[in-house]
Amino acid sequence: MTQTKKDLAEKIEALAAENWKDTKEPLLLSRLGPKIKELGFDYKVILEGQGLRHFVASEIPTLTVAQHPSQYAKVGIHPSTETFSYDDASTEPKQEPSDLDRLRKSRRAFYGFIQAISELPPEEIEGVHIPARVIVRLLEGK
Repeated sequence: MTQTKKDLAEKIEALAAENWKDTKEPLLLSRLGPKIKELGFDYKVILEGQGLRHFVASEIPTLTVAQHPSQYAKVGIHPSTETFSYDDASTEPKQEPSDLDRLRKSRRAFYGFIQAISELPPEEIEGVHIPARVIVRLLEGK
């Protein structure tokens, strides 16, 4: 039996409703595609190149598309009767790195640099001169 856009729309509605019932969150489009394929729908053929997001937004009025404000790839669908908004936790101010974090970062960079130098041919290593004060400053995290 040939599957139609109507069959696909009904299945997407059911999956979104089930996901909403279980999690109270939108069904991510990145998960919807594989789920539909598992159920035997070749949605790319059915939609003739139209994307899932556009299909849902234009042809399934019972569903709403939710887009995360800062994570472009985070797009989900949920029942239109429900309200949902992605919380943008990434806009919270980040804490300043502590002195210990800076020291660790500086030392990792130094050790990475030393590792890279150690992999050079012996004749090139002979030409490398690092002042002791630079090494000390890096190891102190400054």
